[in-house]
Amino acid sequence: MINGELALAEAKRILAKGDREAVLDLFNYLDTVFYSYGDVPDFYVDIVNELIEYALRIEDAELEDEAFVILWLSAFKVNMDLVNIERLIDMLDTLRVDHLEMILELIGATHNKKYLPVLERYERHKKRAVAAAAYEAIDELVVGHQMMYA
Repeated sequence: MINGELALAEAKRILAKGDREAVLDLFNYLDTVFYSYGDVPDFYVDIVNELIEYALRIEDAELEDEAFVILWLSAFKVNMDLVNIERLIDMLDTLRVDHLEMILELIGATHNKKYLPVLERYERHKKRAVAAAAYEAIDELVVGHQMMYA
């Protein structure tokens, strides 16, 4: 079993240090964890919250893209009640369209109806892909259908 405190400390160190190869290795590991079939230990929520801060500050386009993909994948595995969704909501209007789509879907995966007004703001977005992501997220949030992913 992985020690949660050590794993969180190592993830924080890697994300803070910014060594590109180490960050990509961490993302590869998290990708494997979040694509796995079993439940993940609770400490992964803390790693996801660290990843949110990293994704919002990183300037390397590839690392930013990978960070948002991992955040999106995490919605299927971690307790979304413990994820810092408010931090992402505060930044929605600053995100690139592809990242916005993923985060809207992640918000839908919370199944928390308090986020419905946030999602409804994007239902009529000028970019059809964003509007579609908002609509699907609302469906997930309200109806509770499982989102499908590749």
